[in-house]
Parts: sequence; structure tokens; C-alpha cells
Amino acid sequence: MCEACGAPDIQGYCEICGELWDDCICPECPICGEQGKPACYEGHGLIKTDEQIKNKERKDKELAEEEEYYRIEGEKIIAINMD
Repeated sequence: MCEACGAPDIQGYCEICGELWDDCICPECPICGEQGKPACYEGHGLIKTDEQIKNKERKDKELAEEEEYYRIEGEKIIAINMD
């Protein structure tokens, strides 16, 4: 579960910067004191930094590549089991 907003987050990554929660680089919100909470960027005036944006893009790419790898490996296993 997302520590900042309570949303389910299986992988434990911040939705804003893409880092693991222990390594989140997001600042604390001056309004509510939360860190990495999307609502703070939508309603409390926080603005994403270039570093946050680049980290999130990098993590999204890594996760997509990992997901594709496991999809392909899963298809191989299914094909082997069907023989």
C-alpha cells in the first residue's frame, strides 16, 4: 500500500518520482506534510522537478521492459508445457 496516499501499490514505487518509497526524492508538501502524494501536485501547488520526471520515465521504462521479459518467458513456459 502506498504510504503517502493509501492507494494499493504492489511494487512499492512512488507514483511521482518512480523511486522505491525508502528512496523517494519528492519533497514534503508544505500544506499537508505528505511526501510523493499525487494530490499535492494537483491541488497543493507542488511542481514536479526535472529529476522527478526523468526518474519516473526511467522507472516506467524499466518496469515495462521487465513486464515484457516475463510475458515472453511465460509464453515460452506455456509452449513447453503444451508439447
